[in-house]
Amino acid sequence: MRKLFEEVYAKELKDHTPAGRRKLGESLLDEAKKNAEGSPDRFVLLTGAIQSAEEGQSLRICFAAAKILSSEYGTDELATKADAIVKAGSGSAPAAFATVSNIEATLNLADQLVEEDDFATAAQVEAVLQRVIGSIPDADLKSDVRNQIREVAAMREATEKVAPAMAKLKQSPEDSAANLAVGSYYCFQRGKWGIGLPLLAKSSDPELKKLAGNELAGLAGADAIADGWYDEAPKLAPADRPKALQHAGVLYRTALAELTGLRKLAVEKRIAQIPRATRARHIDLIELFDSASAVRGNWQVRGGAIVVDPSDFARAGFAYEPPEEYDFVVSFTVEHQKGAVLQILYSAGHQFSFQIGGGKGTMAGFDMVRGKGVMDNKTAKLKKRWLSDGQRYTSVVKVRKTGVEAYLDGQFVTALGADVSDTSLYGDWSLAQPEEVGIGAYQGSIRFDTAEIIEITGEGKRLTK
Repeated sequence: MRKLFEEVYAKELKDHTPAGRRKLGESLLDEAKKNAEGSPDRFVLLTGAIQSAEEGQSLRICFAAAKILSSEYGTDELATKADAIVKAGSGSAPAAFATVSNIEATLNLADQLVEEDDFATAAQVEAVLQRVIGSIPDADLKSDVRNQIREVAAMREATEKVAPAMAKLKQSPEDSAANLAVGSYYCFQRGKWGIGLPLLAKSSDPELKKLAGNELAGLAGADAIADGWYDEAPKLAPADRPKALQHAGVLYRTALAELTGLRKLAVEKRIAQIPRATRARHIDLIELFDSASAVRGNWQVRGGAIVVDPSDFARAGFAYEPPEEYDFVVSFTVEHQKGAVLQILYSAGHQFSFQIGGGKGTMAGFDMVRGKGVMDNKTAKLKKRWLSDGQRYTSVVKVRKTGVEAYLDGQFVTALGADVSDTSLYGDWSLAQPEEVGIGAYQGSIRFDTAEIIEITGEGKRLTK
């Protein structure tokens, strides 16, 4: 079977470049999906796709094939994915591996391995992150990696430290000190409150015992129980406080629909002050890009970037609907600029855009607002020249329930209010789907080196084409 595979794909196998290997991996994955489920041919094509994608440093392809292998052939999905990370991340070009998509996939797998208590494999995965961290271009994502490595190390240490108490608990289930140690570990280190609460309810700490007992018995409303954990958090060890506050946040959100007036406002304020339970997800839009989704213009992926040639109203969508709150980040280089560079946004049922460089390079703003284009509405900002040829820029649009703000290279440009119901997308900038985000350029040769969504509240979703 392997010889037949090598014969059929002899030409493609000769291309050892990362791009060639990614292309082969994608082709093998597509072909595998056409073959009968559970067939030998399908198995060979899937394993070939993984090997090619490892060499091409594309975890997206590896993980898609690993999922099918697990469901149809009984392979260990997590182990296959971890092995792919180690092999793909051991290449001679760390920067090629350190894409948003690959780093996000690696972080997510590390989370899953820790959830399964597989700290040994998690350590192998994190060794890859340590190796490539200096090549991660996104500063926030680099910070997420550092935090992840630090948190897993602390969790590993806590797991080793609590082992004697766990052993004690097996021998003496009612031992109050062991219940306290193990219950605190599950609640405050692992966030596994379903396991930890019954243990804390039998612990030697009077306050924790009372709080856990009340919650298990449902002796008070969710907001009152949340108050208890919120007030208790500052009394805990610093490492234990975040999970206690996040648990209070879950309970507060459960109670919020039943609250009114000042109490509701107070709870909303507390929720806003509670640290995030998880890092923000980064969605690599370049990984989602398909030239077939380009509405107008010559769009291509070259060297990991999206490049568009000069055209009137050149635009392309990403078949992705963003969540309620998000950051839309693009880094682009102007190779030849005559008109605007666009980020096409979606919020609360409305598509609109942030444009920069229109009006012969002088204009920036949102389009459209109350039926008026960027040159005529309240968001317009004038400058002698916003963009210069040969220079790389980073534009960030922050979409929040409180409003929409645009920044260029970290400097505030302009903003919309919280109500986007008066926004719309100019007809000549329309995309294939009314809920998707996209990019555009008017009469400019632009290289988009980065295009990503950072999900802040909720999760976005892929759209079918």
